[in-house]
Amino acid sequence: MFLNLRTDDSAQQIGAHVSHVGGPTEGFKYCMDAALGDTPVPFDQWACIAIDYDGQHARAFLTEKLDTRAGRNPYHYPRGLFDARINGTDFTVNAIKRPLTVETNPQTGQPLEVGHIQANCFRGLLGGVAIYGRILTQAEHQQLASVIAQP
Repeated sequence: MFLNLRTDDSAQQIGAHVSHVGGPTEGFKYCMDAALGDTPVPFDQWACIAIDYDGQHARAFLTEKLDTRAGRNPYHYPRGLFDARINGTDFTVNAIKRPLTVETNPQTGQPLEVGHIQANCFRGLLGGVAIYGRILTQAEHQQLASVIAQP
């Protein structure tokens, strides 16, 4: 999940990236597959944001509502999510590790990441992070958002 990526007119909106390869979208330097919200997330107040993926669609929520955006949220992505199996994979909150450059491996013709930098750094306050192994119901989204709304 990202905020303020500025791709596809998404400044200040929620971005729910998905990848079946665990890296850049084929043909791009970065992951471009994402559900993108339509509503700017306010900088001066608490907000409850959420993302989910059901195997067919990635979705971004602002407060308790799906932040619908034509063609981008929900975002159709039936390819599944990357599964690194026993070796695991990076899970990052606050920033990502991005390749410094992406070249073509001369032996395989596949993309080859060279060096890394920290990017997409979040600047703000996080009141909590939760990860669920299932899709939340509308009632659960509303309950979580109501906790945020209280002073």
